[in-house]
Amino acid sequence: TLPCIKLYYDSGLNREMPIMFSYKLMKWQKESLHLIWGDNINVSDKLAVNVMVKDAYFANKSSRELIPSTESIYFLRDVFSRFQTVSSLSTRKKVFISRKGVKAVRSMLNIDEVEKWALDHGFIIVNPLDMSFKEQVNFFSDVDFILAEGGAALSNLVMCPSHTKVIIMAASRAWSETFSSLASRLGQTMVAVFGDGYPIINPY
Repeated sequence: TLPCIKLYYDSGLNREMPIMFSYKLMKWQKESLHLIWGDNINVSDKLAVNVMVKDAYFANKSSRELIPSTESIYFLRDVFSRFQTVSSLSTRKKVFISRKGVKAVRSMLNIDEVEKWALDHGFIIVNPLDMSFKEQVNFFSDVDFILAEGGAALSNLVMCPSHTKVIIMAASRAWSETFSSLASRLGQTMVAVFGDGYPIINPY
């Protein structure tokens, strides 16, 4: 989202035109928009669903096939570095990213068991949904090791230093190279651990 808006603004288009999203923004997403652009961004309260407009510009995706572009990665890294207040030196800080509270079709059947193992082995259990944007930037800026299910919370790798090591747990049938390519561009070491996937019956 942020790289798309940057492309929109860099093109010289009218900043007074409201920006409409097709989904409801989370609190931290709104915070990130205003931290970067301040009051110079006009976000509409209306969703871009079933609306009629006279003129509109469509912001195309800055990445293809869920693979983030190099330009997008380093734009975000530069933005996030402005809000870091802690050192990025190695701290042996081990983090397990929890997805509790996330409405998702993918979930590990034994995630509670894995989380308990992580806690018993000195991992800090963290749920990004409980954090503000600034809190996420500072928390992840000195992480040494991350253990997590595959999911959007791994976007926080952009905030992590290059020495961060990552293990991602995922079902082989639900894997994409989004976060492995992200880690690779940032110089981070990443290992993916695959398990069997079981489809959920769609009631519709």
